Amino acid sequence: MRKTLLAGLTVGLLLAVATPSQAGLFRKRHKDDCGACAPACAPTCAVSWVEEKVEVMRPKWVTTTKPMDVVETYTESAPFDYYECVPTWKPQMVKQCVYVTSTREVPYTWTEMKQEIVPVKQTVTTMKMVTVEVPVVYTVMDRVCVNEPRQVTRMVMTPTTVVENVPVCRMVQVQCVDPCTGCCHTVCQRVTEMQSVSRCVMKCTPVVDTVQVSVVKCVPREVKGTRCEVRCVPESHDVVCNTVKCTPVVHNDKRMVTECVPTWKDVEVKVCVMEQVKKTGSHLVCKTRTVKKDVQVSECVMVKDTVVVRKPVYSYAATTACCGCVAPAVSCCH
Repeated sequence: MRKTLLAGLTVGLLLAVATPSQAGLFRKRHKDDCGACAPACAPTCAVSWVEEKVEVMRPKWVTTTKPMDVVETYTESAPFDYYECVPTWKPQMVKQCVYVTSTREVPYTWTEMKQEIVPVKQTVTTMKMVTVEVPVVYTVMDRVCVNEPRQVTRMVMTPTTVVENVPVCRMVQVQCVDPCTGCCHTVCQRVTEMQSVSRCVMKCTPVVDTVQVSVVKCVPREVKGTRCEVRCVPESHDVVCNTVKCTPVVHNDKRMVTECVPTWKDVEVKVCVMEQVKKTGSHLVCKTRTVKKDVQVSECVMVKDTVVVRKPVYSYAATTACCGCVAPAVSCCH
């Protein structure tokens, strides 16, 4: 932003200080001056730069303290009314139901079952056990020994020599040098070697033979005979039995009965009554107010400043054209 402002001010200053004769150098020369040889009569231009101090206006933020109206909050104590429920015991007459027991005689009727033994003639059936011989036919299994051929497998042991390598440990004398004293001494070390060993292994070979085996067989045979059976034969006969007979007998009597009779009576009881009592309390209330306070305010102010700018200066050297006219030397600034 600042560079754009400086560039605009520089162009305005250059246009302001330029003279009309110098400004006319940028316009076309009139054809009455040199006629047809105007391009040949144009002077040569040299540019040089001159530094010049220029006053410019630039914005600047300034922080100032100003009195302003500020709204602030504060708390203060304020009274208020509220109601509190206070329990109060008051006597009150109420009707109460009380049950009173009373005893009185009440007539009632009850029935008694009187037992009497009465002989009664009854027909009784009894079961009599009778033994009877009954012919039966039963089967008997007779054992008979018979020779039969059977195949039997037996194992024949055949010796076989097997050679195998087994590890064998032996002690070997080895000379060692003590690293501390440098003396030589002989040490026995254990060395494991593999040696071939032969052993006899019995190999089982199955052989099938046919042999005669005695087999016991059961042959059925029917046999006739008798057996004794016990049978139950029913027999009926008359028997006199004593039977208990119940005869109802009605009795009239009196009994004492206790009853609960309700009775209402007035009773004074204490009743808790909640009464509202008005009370005054205080609480904090949040309020707002306007107060004059010094507040820091940032403002943008235009400040004069001196800036060094580079100003171009144009100078033209005198030349002699083909038409005989001489162009004067001109010094111009833009």
